[in-house]
Amino acid sequence: MLELGVGLAEAGLRAAPDGWVLGFERGRWFSGRKAGDARGASVSRAGAGTAFRADGTLAIFAADAARITDRGLLVEEARTNLLLNSAAPAGQTVTLAAGTYALSAWGAAGQVAAAAGTAVGSGWGAAAATPTGGVRTLTITTSGTVVLTVAGGPERAQLELGTFPSRPIVTGSAAATRGVDLATAAVSVPAGQDFAVLYEIALERDAGAGRVIFDLTDGTAANKVRAVIQSSGALQHVVSLANVTTTLSATTRTASRTVKGAVARTGTSWLSVLDGVSVGSAALGVLPVLTGLAIGASVTGGAPLNDTVRQLIMRPGAADGAWLEAWTR
Repeated sequence: MLELGVGLAEAGLRAAPDGWVLGFERGRWFSGRKAGDARGASVSRAGAGTAFRADGTLAIFAADAARITDRGLLVEEARTNLLLNSAAPAGQTVTLAAGTYALSAWGAAGQVAAAAGTAVGSGWGAAAATPTGGVRTLTITTSGTVVLTVAGGPERAQLELGTFPSRPIVTGSAAATRGVDLATAAVSVPAGQDFAVLYEIALERDAGAGRVIFDLTDGTAANKVRAVIQSSGALQHVVSLANVTTTLSATTRTASRTVKGAVARTGTSWLSVLDGVSVGSAALGVLPVLTGLAIGASVTGGAPLNDTVRQLIMRPGAADGAWLEAWTR
C-alpha cells in the first residue's frame, strides 16, 4: 500500500465524498472528507528505487515503496544499471549488445564534469560518445566489450539501455534492475456524474513518446479519460467513449518545467484547461462507471511519465471554467 502522511486538503478545495487530493510535493492527503487518508491507493515496483530531494540529496526506497520526496511522486519505466558497482565505476568492463546506452554520473557540485565511454574489441563497430550535460550517450552498432572511464570521483554512476538517463540504481557487485513504478487508486465515478481531474507535474527532461500523466478508466481501454505528452511535446487531454477517442486539446508546452492542467465534465460538456487557459472543449455522451485511476502511467503500467507528479486531484461535482483556469495558473 501507499504510505502517506497526515495533512490537510490543498488550499481552495472543499472536501467532498469520493474526492481525492494527493498532494505529493507538500505531503497533503485527503480522501472524501477525511484528512490524511488515501485508502485504495497503492504503488508497486520490483526492486529498490531512488529519487533526488529538492536539496540534491538522494533518497533510497525499498521495493514497492512510493518514491515520494519534497519534489513529488517520481514515476519511471523499468531500467537496469549495467555497472557492477555504482559507487566505484572506474575501469569497469561490461559486454553490451547493439543499441543506444546512457552513461551518467552524479556527485557534489563541480565534482563530476561528465562521464566518458571508450569502446574496445574486435570485429564490431565503434561507439560514438556525445555529451549532453553530465551524460554520454553511447551508440553500440555491434555487440562487444566496453571499457568505461568515469572521472571526478562520482558518488554514483550508471550505464543503462536507453536514450536518456533514469534516476540512480544502486549496485554493489552485479547489475541491478528497477521495475516500472505503477501508482494506482481504486475510485468510483458513477455514470453521468460531473467531475474534474486536476494535476501538476514537474518535467526535468523531454524523454519518450506518449508519456501518461493520469489514466482514468472503466477497467478497459474502450472508456477512459487521460492526459498524455506526445513525442512532439504536445500535451493532450483525451476522452475515449466506446473505443471512439476525442482529443479535447493538443497544446505545445512552453519552456516551463512546471505544468498544471485540468479535465472536467459537466453534463455532456467537457473542458480542457492548461496553465491557466481553456484550450479545448467537446460535447460527448455519458461514460460508464469509472473505477481505475493510474498516476504517471497507464493503468497497465505502460507509457510512464519518467518524471514527477507534484499533485493530482479528483474532484466530484461541476467545476467552473474560471475556477479551473485560476487553479492551473
